[in-house]
Amino acid sequence: MYEWTPQTNGASVPAYSAVMRLTPPPGGGEYFPHGVARDGTDTWVAVSWPKSGADRFSKHGLLKLNLLGDTLYRTNQRVNSLVHENGYFYGISIGNPDLMRISPTSLSTTTTNNWGVVRRSVGIRGGLVFRNGVAYGFNAAQDKVRKARQPSPERLFALTPDIGDQRPHGLARIGDKWYVGGHSGDGYIHVFNNDGTTPPSPSPNRIKKPAAEIRGLTSDGTHLIAAAVSRAEAIAFADGSRVDVRVPHVYKWTPQTDATTSVSATPFCIPNALGYTPNGVAHDGTHIWVALDSPSRKILVKLNGTTGAHIGTYRMNAPVAGLTYQNGNLYGLSGGNIVIAIASHLKTSPATWVNNWEVVKRDSGLADGLAFRNGTAYGFNAAQDEVRAERGNPTITTTTPTTPTTPTSPAS
Repeated sequence: MYEWTPQTNGASVPAYSAVMRLTPPPGGGEYFPHGVARDGTDTWVAVSWPKSGADRFSKHGLLKLNLLGDTLYRTNQRVNSLVHENGYFYGISIGNPDLMRISPTSLSTTTTNNWGVVRRSVGIRGGLVFRNGVAYGFNAAQDKVRKARQPSPERLFALTPDIGDQRPHGLARIGDKWYVGGHSGDGYIHVFNNDGTTPPSPSPNRIKKPAAEIRGLTSDGTHLIAAAVSRAEAIAFADGSRVDVRVPHVYKWTPQTDATTSVSATPFCIPNALGYTPNGVAHDGTHIWVALDSPSRKILVKLNGTTGAHIGTYRMNAPVAGLTYQNGNLYGLSGGNIVIAIASHLKTSPATWVNNWEVVKRDSGLADGLAFRNGTAYGFNAAQDEVRAERGNPTITTTTPTTPTTPTSPAS
């Protein structure tokens, strides 16, 4: 580490000197610094170091330096640049690039600490500084200094990389919290405040989910309800053959307050659903609705919200991603459009009848994880890396659609 007083008029730097030498990282070798910041008392350095002779950027951390020595806090990824602003450290992630944030007060020396995304694809690659609350840095070509790119006005909050990598399929609200579930990955449901901020990481914003891949998420105001598929189960036939199938279920449980408590919810079985994939779940105050599809059929299944007993199965004219209920209507997402079906109009017989989803808003900007808040639809964008309001952020109509929803008989 070097420290000196900046000179003017091109004068040489008089007798600047190394004021601190970094101790070797765990396992030996040397640190590669990527940014340095002061928090008012101590000096912090964003570093990477090698792992047994492998890529030199295979391990990452924040190094706290003071007269008593240095303390290493492992982090989940490398950042370019480091800035301390308003009680947080900020950096630019490699690749996207995203503006990242981490709280010094949440850092632990015994676990890997997670950077959280503040804003995705900000358009700056390094040299991060703040001025009057606005982030500045170098562009990709490093030939200009520019402002960080602003997010779209519809965005509510970004999903951190550990969630985005899971391809999230579930979005629900209970009180002042949003819950996001992925169908693979770290085995947690992630919690966000109503304004999109996250509780301090890592543990308080993660809770356990059932041991299944979540494909839809909703709530009844108290419990979380998930449509999920189990891991592959082998089914044996009389001729000795076996086939692995993934069985759809519905789980209902009270969300835990931390990431250490396992979820042991007993699933509700969905009858005659082998070969179907659940893509959304909704609760109408009494019943649970599940949207499922297979290569040959698209269906809605209605279950008793307390016992899970099967009430009805309804053939539909299209698959939907995401499902939610409001004011007597079921809403889903189909090809980026918000579609509606009136729950009381759905028919189960004759079996050839197909109930219609009708479009109420085209090109909504949403792709999955549909949920309502104050009359506005929210969900994941196409890249599934943020939660956003429908494009234009209007309040959509929730009354009877103008196009009739009378079931139709498909051509033979």
